[in-house]
Amino acid sequence: SVQHDGAIPIFLSAPTQKIFDCKTDDDVTASRPYKLVKKEDILKDIFNRAAVCDFQPHRKTIDKYPGEEFLLIYDADYKFGENFLIAMTVEAKDLYLNVSQSLFCQMQNTVHLIVQVMLLES
Repeated sequence: SVQHDGAIPIFLSAPTQKIFDCKTDDDVTASRPYKLVKKEDILKDIFNRAAVCDFQPHRKTIDKYPGEEFLLIYDADYKFGENFLIAMTVEAKDLYLNVSQSLFCQMQNTVHLIVQVMLLES
């Protein structure tokens, strides 16, 4: 599987999306692609659903993960070959969340400036 900045592509089936509240185009969208999932919930799912669990192939990496939450990133366009990426390191999770926060702040600032210009022109 291709790594992308510490994240790997993963296919999450409809039943898995329902279990983890990450239903595509509902809980997660192209504009809201992030979902934090507890490591213990993923491990429970691996235990309960065994071979049919979408996370099963990544169990060894999931076991070693030092954090409490994994970051799922919805890949609406399948840029990396599957419908999600999962950040497999705490650093990758923080990187994605920080980039997201930074983009959000930039968008807020842009909207604020547009509103100021509109107020000045009126």
